[in-house]
Amino acid sequence: MSYALISVREKEGIALLTLNRPNSLNALNVDTLIEMERAMNFIKREKGLKGLIFTGDGEKAFCAGADLKNLSEMGPKDYLQFIEVSYEVWEGIWNLPVPTVAAINGLAFGGGCELALACDFRLAVKEAVLGLPELDHGLLPGWGGILFMSRILGRAKTLELVLTGKTMTAAQALEMGLITQIVSRETLLGEAEQLIATIAAKGYQTVKWVKQIVNDYQTADMRKAFIHEALSGLACFVSDDARKGIERFLKKEKKDKF
Repeated sequence: MSYALISVREKEGIALLTLNRPNSLNALNVDTLIEMERAMNFIKREKGLKGLIFTGDGEKAFCAGADLKNLSEMGPKDYLQFIEVSYEVWEGIWNLPVPTVAAINGLAFGGGCELALACDFRLAVKEAVLGLPELDHGLLPGWGGILFMSRILGRAKTLELVLTGKTMTAAQALEMGLITQIVSRETLLGEAEQLIATIAAKGYQTVKWVKQIVNDYQTADMRKAFIHEALSGLACFVSDDARKGIERFLKKEKKDKF
């Protein structure tokens, strides 16, 4: 299959999905998410699949989150479609029967951090910075960020990070347990592939059932929780806070370019 905003390649049963918008710090717009949904539907049907790795093109960013310029052009109906497509992608990642790894090669903010959180494992270069700064723009982490982070870090730390918008260095994220390993940029993808290969050697069915058991334990009423988060995000999206927050960001971004 051909894509314009992502690339997908497979080597010895390990699929690599790369976000290819480096000039926008690999930010996620509607078209990118639609391509990711198509790719996920294709990947999960692949026979002999051992695992899936996500990464971003370039050295600056894994994914800077939702494309706020794209968001600024949306109405409520468009935003709901945005959420629906993203949910299909995120649920597909979460429920994939083989290991998923986020190879975090740079910034992972907002939706980019949420994409990493949806994966089973997160490997990062030492320069990586993670965070959920949506409240700075009058928005909520609407792609499972609160849901996933609270299940990894617990209530208090999730509230602190989401409500303050604090960012974390790779070292801080490792200490918290948000990422599983810090590796060099040169070995990032190799380490991710090795992790998947080690797990895949245990056998497809055993890995599938372990993931299913953990997911069943952790994700009771996950769809309900995700919908609640998405609808709360919609309420924020249509508020004056969001309009002003996005405008501030876009003005700052434009100023920084000149």
